[in-house]
Amino acid sequence: MPVVIRSIGDMDALQIGLVENLQRADLTAIDEAQGFKRLMEEFTQTQDDVAKTVGKSRPHVANTLRLLDLPSSVQEMIRLGQLSAGQGRALIGVPDPAAMAQRAVEEKLTVRELEKLGGEQKRGAGRPGDKKGGKASGDAPKSADTRALEKRIEEALGLKADLKLRGLGEQTLLTLEIRDFDQLDAVVERLTRR
Repeated sequence: MPVVIRSIGDMDALQIGLVENLQRADLTAIDEAQGFKRLMEEFTQTQDDVAKTVGKSRPHVANTLRLLDLPSSVQEMIRLGQLSAGQGRALIGVPDPAAMAQRAVEEKLTVRELEKLGGEQKRGAGRPGDKKGGKASGDAPKSADTRALEKRIEEALGLKADLKLRGLGEQTLLTLEIRDFDQLDAVVERLTRR
């Protein structure tokens, strides 16, 4: 039997051990996410680096890491197998992920059903006159950078702009207040001008 003997340092040994653990079949999505996070923090790897190291796609790494944005109670439900990783991802960004997770378990909701309910909650939470007072309970205060970007857009287009960042900033919703069709035509013209 051929054998390769290598001398490696403690950090390399730790990284190899961590990668071997991440390739086990019995890991939960939360354990996997924590391993990915550890590779990024302790070994200063990017998501691309982690993906290459563990033999997964970068979107898989990114989507798995997003599960760590969920409350610890929901993470524990995923770890225990009460919720799937797909169900967990559907809960990211909903106003009350813990309550929705509990509902998903009790009503045996599928990923698609959760995505639909979560989308309805996200859209309905910010509407004026809704039961929550017009602002989603999960909305964080806007950073100075976000407000500055809104101001730049408003100055460039002459319209009221509202930016909402979702998840880890991978998705951004830009809302422009347009009074009439003439104003809409002017915005389309500016956006499509070459």
